[in-house]
Amino acid sequence: MAETDSADRHSRLLGIKLRALVAEHLGLALTIDTAAFPRGAALVLRDAAWVLVEGDGSRTLGGALAWALRNDATSLNLVAETHTGLLARRAGHLDFPVSVWFPEDRTLLPAVAEPLDEPASPTTEHLALTD
Repeated sequence: MAETDSADRHSRLLGIKLRALVAEHLGLALTIDTAAFPRGAALVLRDAAWVLVEGDGSRTLGGALAWALRNDATSLNLVAETHTGLLARRAGHLDFPVSVWFPEDRTLLPAVAEPLDEPASPTTEHLALTD
């Protein structure tokens, strides 16, 4: 029971954090409720979904996109603390409008898509197998 209370409290705190970040970013006073999201929080404002992810964000784009679509959003703003360059690169290949943000104190900074790593050159041993 205490573990559930702690998880609920943490989820509410993430909701407060998301609401504060979005309010500061848009220059609005927000009183809307947030929804639970795995390891984060989410809300829809003016048809735009805002999803905050805590911890490793590398595998959160699909879930955030699904949440946005289920909640009739027309765009997604994904706020993550890690892997934002990777997320921005992946989001750039989608037809659905997605913006990736990095929180710096109370400011949201746009993520810059990171390039793919250059493929590794084959070793001499591997090249010997081509014949």
